[in-house]
Amino acid sequence: MTSPTHIRRRALEAELREIKRFEAEDRAASPKVVGTPGEGTERRAMYRNALDELLDRQRDRCADCNCTFDTKDWEVDHIVPLALGGSDAMSNLQALCPRCHKAKTREDIRRISKARRQAKMMQPREPSKRPLQSRNTFR
Repeated sequence: MTSPTHIRRRALEAELREIKRFEAEDRAASPKVVGTPGEGTERRAMYRNALDELLDRQRDRCADCNCTFDTKDWEVDHIVPLALGGSDAMSNLQALCPRCHKAKTREDIRRISKARRQAKMMQPREPSKRPLQSRNTFR
């Protein structure tokens, strides 16, 4: 017997398989593009179109260590991360070699977590529901 939950589960599993197949085909057809995880194909297509302009602007060299790299051995990086208010504008994108991109991402994660901690500290706290107690109580 097939219940409505089984039908929904099968439909979701089929949709997930289709999405994974689509993403695998997209990755195989394009050079390695690094972006925010979970983003749709629009971001990947934008990065793919930015490849020629980035490589021309940087003369096929890493923006950080200035090493030369092949067209398949590059990664797009946001100079100012999106989580810190950066944008997808070409002026905020750079091509990095995988080693430099990994190091910069590590540093960006530290900066983002620090900004989140500071924002959390700046939020006003709710007053305690416990009544105030005097320290000097004489009986």
